[in-house]
Amino acid sequence: MAAGVAALAVFIALLISAAANSGWAATFDQDLHTWLLAPRTATLTLLARTATVTATPAVATVLVLAIAAGIGTGTVSARLRRASLVGAIMAPALLARYGLSQLVARQRPPREDWAWHASGQSFPSGHTTAAALAAGRVGWLAIHRVTSGTSRIDVTLAAGSSANSPPTTSSTTV
Repeated sequence: MAAGVAALAVFIALLISAAANSGWAATFDQDLHTWLLAPRTATLTLLARTATVTATPAVATVLVLAIAAGIGTGTVSARLRRASLVGAIMAPALLARYGLSQLVARQRPPREDWAWHASGQSFPSGHTTAAALAAGRVGWLAIHRVTSGTSRIDVTLAAGSSANSPPTTSSTTV
């Protein structure tokens, strides 16, 4: 519970600073943008583009729905119900992210710095939201497949770290 409250507080602070687009956060953001541009190579750009494509909300949702329908045992209808539940969890979260991004209306970096096509507002990130939701849902599906407590902890840690381990989408738009 405390971790959830802390995460919410950090998100609200980021939301306020992104909406204001000034102060320390704007300076940090510009410095990070410049730093990410420096080592850009063809290989890193390809990796960033791959991460971008697989983390788009549409692709991530389809992948998670396919995993939900395919994982585990049970009848076809049970698997489809499980996939429907996962979709019912992901869809409102993605819609809320979209609505929030329209309210904040934070612009993207200059187009000439992009490694791949981008659209819409930049905060909160649709790719990051989709990746976190996908990792959480796949982790949830996996936890319900294992029986031992240790394995459940391992799956939970793996799902949490996988949401943070691929290249961030900021590296694809800067």
